[in-house]
Amino acid sequence: MLNFLAGRAVLDMKKVENGKYSRTMHLAAQEKNESPKQLYGWLCIGKPENKDDLLVTVAASPLPVLPQVLAKVRNLFDLYC
Repeated sequence: MLNFLAGRAVLDMKKVENGKYSRTMHLAAQEKNESPKQLYGWLCIGKPENKDDLLVTVAASPLPVLPQVLAKVRNLFDLYC
């Protein structure tokens, strides 16, 4: 999977290095009766040694939309399968 992502990495936005996939992100968070707030941040996804888990590290700024971020991670790595 990391080889696939590495081949499609966009310079300064996404990278695969040391067994981890990192990328920047931009999401919009909207609360009731307010205009969307633009959130910028990054995330890093790796695999702990000798485990079948994924370790996801997310910058603090996109925490208000963490469920959206994790849904995108699940989709990218096909974790619903």
